Amino acid sequence: MKLNIDSHAVEVPCQACGKKLSQTIGRLKQDPDIKCSCGVTTKIDASGLRDGIAKAEKSLSDLQRNLSKMFK
Repeated sequence: MKLNIDSHAVEVPCQACGKKLSQTIGRLKQDPDIKCSCGVTTKIDASGLRDGIAKAEKSLSDLQRNLSKMFK
């Protein structure tokens, strides 16, 4: 099962001022830098983001497979 979460927004705190910066996951996968109005750029670990998405997709696939076995 493939998750399509690119349009979902996440909030990331600015490392300098703490302001919550909202960006979509799809945008962060393309460009992991978020610039705050205070002038500081926060870099998101895009590889960690991709790894987390892959783990969530695997968990959902496992759940779907187990549920289909239960209802056969």
